[in-house]
Amino acid sequence: QEDVKTTLAEAQDSLEGESGPMSERPTMEKYKHWVNEGGGEVKTPLELMSDELVDAGQKNTLPLHQLQLENTKQVANAHSLLKNSPSLIAEYLNYTFPKLMTFQDKKLSASGEDIG
Repeated sequence: QEDVKTTLAEAQDSLEGESGPMSERPTMEKYKHWVNEGGGEVKTPLELMSDELVDAGQKNTLPLHQLQLENTKQVANAHSLLKNSPSLIAEYLNYTFPKLMTFQDKKLSASGEDIG
């Protein structure tokens, strides 16, 4: 769950730096795409509480700016929706790999001819 939580935290930070209506910001569109790939839909708190949408098979989550990453229940719900989203996985790897690969001071390389 920590990988999804990390990616959502980064997305929330990006969302705050963007302008325009919250629902039309690029990061919110990306988040909606992630949720759709997971088979869910982004719903407002009012929509989530309405009796019409209560369906055991339906997967819904809060908008990104209303998602509380300290709330374990909300994070678990988001994780179940997003864990298999190819777009979210790519986003996480694009964020994580550069940070993990900075430990090397020098890059070693050799061709087959050099090795001999």
